[in-house]
Amino acid sequence: MPTGVYKRKPHSEATKRKIGEANKGRKFPGRGGRKKGCIPWNKGIKTGIVTNGAWKKGHISHNKGKHLSETTRKKMSKAHTGMVKPWARGSRNANWNGGITPLTKQIRKCKKYIQWREAVFTRDNYTCVLCNKRGGYLEADHYPKGFAEIFHQNNIKSLQEALDCKELWDINNGRTVHGKCHDKPGRKYL
Repeated sequence: MPTGVYKRKPHSEATKRKIGEANKGRKFPGRGGRKKGCIPWNKGIKTGIVTNGAWKKGHISHNKGKHLSETTRKKMSKAHTGMVKPWARGSRNANWNGGITPLTKQIRKCKKYIQWREAVFTRDNYTCVLCNKRGGYLEADHYPKGFAEIFHQNNIKSLQEALDCKELWDINNGRTVHGKCHDKPGRKYL
């Protein structure tokens, strides 16, 4: 149960007495009325008795100034390359759901699409063609022929077919727009 959400019932007098009896003779560092031999928490940090890591402050690391040999560095490099293990890629990964990523998402995430977007932005000088504002959150819009229209007219069924479709990657069939201008209902078209 999260604290602070529900009001707790106050302890009854009998419960308070039991808690008091249980705590008799206990040493509480940092609170008033310390017993003899009890170290306050702040002095414990300075002397290294309290083990919360503060005792390490100011100490020099055990390996400062030491250098690893060439063979050790190569072994470490080999161990860290390709941290995603080959047996955990693709369909062998525990999170694999049978390749359910939609084709349109695969197209929009591919390298060629990212290059197309960048080329459209560069051509338009990173300026929205609808409101003429430069910079901000920009989107590359397929225009005058939309992405879905090209997708359905060319009957694209795979990523390879999309990569081969010249109409989809034509820079002249794209324009730079702001996200807000792109989402406006009844937006003006050039």
